[in-house]
Amino acid sequence: MRIVPGSRLLCAVAGLLLATGAGAAGDAPDTLVAAGQAPRPGTIAIMLHIEGDPVAGLEADVATVRRTALDMIAAMVGATDQPLADRAATEELVHRFRVRSAASLPPAFLSGLRDEVGAETLVAFTLLSGDGRFTATGRSVATGTGRLADIRIAEAPVPTGRWQHALVDVLRDAMPSLRNLTGKGAALLVLPGTGIGLDALAARQATTCLLAEAVRDTSRRVLDPALATGVALADGRDLTRLDRGGRDLLAQAFGVALAVEAEVVSFGRDGSAVAVAAPPEPEDAAAGASEAGDLTMTWRVLDLGTGRVRAADSVLAPGAPHTGWFGLTHTPTLLEQMRKGADQLWPNLQRLLEEPTP
Repeated sequence: MRIVPGSRLLCAVAGLLLATGAGAAGDAPDTLVAAGQAPRPGTIAIMLHIEGDPVAGLEADVATVRRTALDMIAAMVGATDQPLADRAATEELVHRFRVRSAASLPPAFLSGLRDEVGAETLVAFTLLSGDGRFTATGRSVATGTGRLADIRIAEAPVPTGRWQHALVDVLRDAMPSLRNLTGKGAALLVLPGTGIGLDALAARQATTCLLAEAVRDTSRRVLDPALATGVALADGRDLTRLDRGGRDLLAQAFGVALAVEAEVVSFGRDGSAVAVAAPPEPEDAAAGASEAGDLTMTWRVLDLGTGRVRAADSVLAPGAPHTGWFGLTHTPTLLEQMRKGADQLWPNLQRLLEEPTP
């Protein structure tokens, strides 16, 4: 594994992962695969996007945070003894296909990673900085099929002067699994989520929490909403206004008859919701809300042929403070509310998907 000379932090990252069983004991071999070389099985390409306000309260500029985060991700991949695709070649493809966010992955970009860089898997991270904390989402996607193998989301407070340590924590916890890339079973297409009373990044985080539950069901091949967004944009369509042509496009592109839509509604601390937040263009992204109040999370199963809602289910995720052990009061964060709601929603959605088509 290649470690940047003089970087004690990266050595600590690799040592921590090896100690916790993420990689083999001892020094991992150099696993870098250069562009143009025949890839070894399991070659990983890595990608990172920073959203929100990446320099708020930090003693570093955006470029430093991004470079440090990419080096940490590379170290984590190396600790698993997986071959790492050439980072410069991966970045060239990101720029060529204008991949501005992990929320939109053009099919041609995934094909380029597979055919030109030799990567079998893309590990894509989104790092959000704001409200004194980091929030990271990590996903692993099979470049040949677009299957979402795993997706995780984590958050960590950023103490003054210790942003590197917070970055280690949040990236480690959001690191997706690099296994289970060849799942079988019916494909499950999940569309980007929308929100009421929340900004669009928060709505995407709610979708991520729901996806994290879905990928645990290994009987299904979960397709990332980023693929649906990429296909729609390539055809000049808007998934927030899904007409007959858009539904036909998704059905043909992914070979599915149903799609799942996610929605999250915040009633605010004062009980009032605000306007609908649709998935944004990445350059318009802003930091997620932190004072959401009670949340209602909903999944709808959409028939792509008719446009009708086949089934739906909702749960309430309370935002009120509660008293725990030793009388300590805890106010749930927005992410904690979303995780609780997703955990309650998935079993019912799974049952709805298994019901026979009328």
